[in-house]
Amino acid sequence: MSRGLTEWLRGGSVWAVSFGLYQWLGGGSLQLVWVACTILLIAGGLQRLLPPTRLSVVHLTSPEYLEAGDAVQITVQVKLRSILPLPWLLITDQIGDRQSRKLLFPGWRRTLEYSYEFNSMTRGIWPAVECKVEWGDLFGWFRASRNVRSHGNGLTVLPRPVRWLYTPSMLGSGDLLQGQSVEAERLNERTAAEWRGPGVRDYTPGDPMNRIHWKNSAKLGRLQTLTSREDHGRRQGIILDTHVESYRKERGKEPEDAFESAVSAVTGFVHDLVRQRTPFTLWVVGTGITEPLIEYTGASDSRYANRLFMPLASVQLSAISDKELHAEDAADMLEGELEWAIVSGDYQERAAMIGLQRLNAGSRHVTIYCTQPVQEIEHVAKEAFTSPYRNQHPSQHDTAGDFIRRGGQLVYVHHEPLSRELAVRAKGVRYEAQSIAYES
Repeated sequence: MSRGLTEWLRGGSVWAVSFGLYQWLGGGSLQLVWVACTILLIAGGLQRLLPPTRLSVVHLTSPEYLEAGDAVQITVQVKLRSILPLPWLLITDQIGDRQSRKLLFPGWRRTLEYSYEFNSMTRGIWPAVECKVEWGDLFGWFRASRNVRSHGNGLTVLPRPVRWLYTPSMLGSGDLLQGQSVEAERLNERTAAEWRGPGVRDYTPGDPMNRIHWKNSAKLGRLQTLTSREDHGRRQGIILDTHVESYRKERGKEPEDAFESAVSAVTGFVHDLVRQRTPFTLWVVGTGITEPLIEYTGASDSRYANRLFMPLASVQLSAISDKELHAEDAADMLEGELEWAIVSGDYQERAAMIGLQRLNAGSRHVTIYCTQPVQEIEHVAKEAFTSPYRNQHPSQHDTAGDFIRRGGQLVYVHHEPLSRELAVRAKGVRYEAQSIAYES
């Protein structure tokens, strides 16, 4: 039975009962009840037959671009035309999992405006606000609703970039970055700038001795190499792993929470590259897309920054099969990138496979950044080459170790530096551990 028919049957039944009681018992009180029911029935019927026309809703968000966790203020402007006065108007707005309901009493007014605020917004892009408008008679006997296409500037919630306190040194083959104490001088902004400053980079085995920058090496405690013109023409490559199996559920956190940490880490990395005008390409694996998500050529226009980060606002976890994922990873990525940063939730076989593919393609620096919580680092250090693959083929077990032995680096990213060193032995090879810290 339709809603309209139900309303008419309900109103007609109430009117019939009041009229019957008045005819049976008589009296002024029952007559007043019958007259009131008649007026309500006529008014409600007119509200149904003569609904508001030219109903428009405009949502203005301030600011239009914000970061995850920030608050947004939304101003709603309602305009309508109606022959009859409207006793009430209920407006329901939906933005993602957030909902706002506002009850208005317009009467004869035809222009209304109000504001509300959402706190701690989650990452996402909403070109328009989903809006539903309901109205009816004074007692709600007759109600009508309409989904209205909202106009306005939309809302974009960008991922909140983490602020990297320092960038890890490029260690030699056989090193696992994960839990070593951090020197105070490596926590300042100058060190972070020097890591990607013009003309200097970390030493890589095979660099000629006459290109070592001894002054920077003495300051940082690790070898620094002067870059050549060829190095300046290279780009940074970034790969974000979006496969759901790379983000484990642990300590009450869902895989989506771990993925948000990875997206924030990528955003912070990209933010630093944009600030330093370093060209880069960002790839996303696990989605079936074989083209870069973001390409940056070194533009300095600040208005370009928000548009640059917009693809990261909508990236989500995926569950593409291993066969599809490996076929995607083998796609022809740009050949100009000699340095690659792979961001994942946990050190899984798929991340190591991607890193090996980059090394086999001739990349000089390949680093896997994992957003494993700091409380789990010691456990992961002991199990890094066993538990993730205990139910898998031995060749997958070897992939994780092969990536390290081929010169790849593994970094666990967390909020606070660890206070002690960790070391792991796997297949007779000793892997030292070091951490990299950041601030939200």
